Amino acid sequence: MRLVLECHSQVQCCDESMAYRILAGTAPPPRQDCLLGLKVPCITEQFQDAVLSNGFSLPDVPNTYKGQKLIFMVRDVRDALVSMRRLQIGGKSWLENYAIPAIESKRRSRAFRERYVSALDLLKRNRSSLLAHGAFYWRYKVDPLERYRECGYPVLMVRYEDLAQEPAAQLLRVCHFLQIPWEDRLLQHPKFAHGELDEHGRAMGETDPTRMIDTQSVGQWANQFSPEELRMILEFAGPMQSTLYPQSQLSVQASNRTPTQEHSVMADGKY
Repeated sequence: MRLVLECHSQVQCCDESMAYRILAGTAPPPRQDCLLGLKVPCITEQFQDAVLSNGFSLPDVPNTYKGQKLIFMVRDVRDALVSMRRLQIGGKSWLENYAIPAIESKRRSRAFRERYVSALDLLKRNRSSLLAHGAFYWRYKVDPLERYRECGYPVLMVRYEDLAQEPAAQLLRVCHFLQIPWEDRLLQHPKFAHGELDEHGRAMGETDPTRMIDTQSVGQWANQFSPEELRMILEFAGPMQSTLYPQSQLSVQASNRTPTQEHSVMADGKY
């Protein structure tokens, strides 16, 4: 979304390497004549807090959020976990490098411990499971969506899967939300130059800016997890996964059926 939106003539988007510096007041916005978009997944859950911090790489800074529009990106926890596990940094997965340290940092917050007391207790009993940590990380990042809506924050939820399958329709929603005109450039981001790339020409998270929007990474979880792992993932992900992706519970239920039972359900058109 960062790569796409910064192609718009009226928008300047910053990836994490610049966005957190802008929030901390150590770097000025690149431009002053357009909308400024900040990609800040480390503080997704913190817009109601007095202080912004991710506990280990972003220093504590005062929360200056004053009702700016929030584009809240969500993704099926199962596909998110495939990406978390696949992304390797220094010989370790993203889960080991970032998810676990982030959760340990969040544990220091009394409010966080009280909100997730049961989940944290369960996580303690599954201390060695990277998937459990990743699913819980996903949960506390996505849960604020409903709280923000209840507070009246201007928030637009965009599902990764919808963007991949219907990019024009979803980006038109984004334009309406931001009150900017539609531009065809939004569907042509590989043709434009992008900042904040590494020495290999990749954006944060090994994202390839030359790759068109596609569905290649949708549903990649299907052959990655055992039925037991899927049940654990959905348990730690909490109720928002079922709210955002109602079919995810059916996939676990189907894994418990015999082939005959599954065939019967599919034949009834209810699968």
